[in-house]
Amino acid sequence: MPILIKTNIKIGDKNPLHYFREFKNSDNFDDILKSHLIPKEFIEKEEFIPEGCRDFPYVRARAELFYQKLKDELPDVEVIIEE
Repeated sequence: MPILIKTNIKIGDKNPLHYFREFKNSDNFDDILKSHLIPKEFIEKEEFIPEGCRDFPYVRARAELFYQKLKDELPDVEVIIEE
């Protein structure tokens, strides 16, 4: 489910937490998050500022979603998340 051009322009370079909240009452919001591999539990957080990528929970959670999607779609390919 790609982001529409109109939506992408509206989002611009806003902090993800701000635009997540703007769209969370949209139809199929959970499906949209899932299709874009965005961990739902992070849309309610107050901050979205990584202090270090390896220790940043959002990055790790999103990497896990990418990992699972790749593993499901490419079962014959070894997928590894490296620290």
